[in-house]
Amino acid sequence: MKNFFYLILFFISVAAYSQEALDKVAKETCSCVEKKNLDFTKDSNIQAVQMTLGLCIVESFSANQSKFSKKELAEFEGAEGMRKLGEKVAMKMVSYCPDIIMAMGRKYLDDKEGNNGDEVIQGDPIEADPTIEGTITAIEKNQFVTIKVKDKNNRTHSFLLLDYFDTASLYTENKIKVGDTLTVGYSEIELFDTASNDFKYFKIISSLEKK
Repeated sequence: MKNFFYLILFFISVAAYSQEALDKVAKETCSCVEKKNLDFTKDSNIQAVQMTLGLCIVESFSANQSKFSKKELAEFEGAEGMRKLGEKVAMKMVSYCPDIIMAMGRKYLDDKEGNNGDEVIQGDPIEADPTIEGTITAIEKNQFVTIKVKDKNNRTHSFLLLDYFDTASLYTENKIKVGDTLTVGYSEIELFDTASNDFKYFKIISSLEKK
């Protein structure tokens, strides 16, 4: 979703998807982001802001999948599909919470200018995501990609691939397979699970390193 601010600024039109479904996801995402009380000051971290937005979108999308056609669900699969979904939902959000979208856009541009300038304002140190090293036991391709890894203690962990990260190409370019050893960086987030009809914690992949 790293380019969706440009799409907003240049008014790229939304394709003909299920408008009612996208509207619902956009409204719920606005509400979700508002409840997070995000900090849009220069001292905040744009990656954290983008991650929060992305997870709010995923949470609403997961709860409203039945409102999308099979073709649309297929197009929104994987990291690239979620990027497209994020762009379309963000465009819709302009109608429901324009202040949030504009604040995020300003924050994005502030960070971009700061990184290109002579002086970069440093915020609080960013804690590294936890990691787990182990052997891939399965790669499942359903609505979202799930990579299962067994660690040295024979515990199996499931990781969801939901958003773009620097080493996502290890998966998208088929450079990993069952039996390979990986170090997986991840964050945990509470999302709605349609299978159990309840909220549960999921491990979301933030980095991959092949051993």
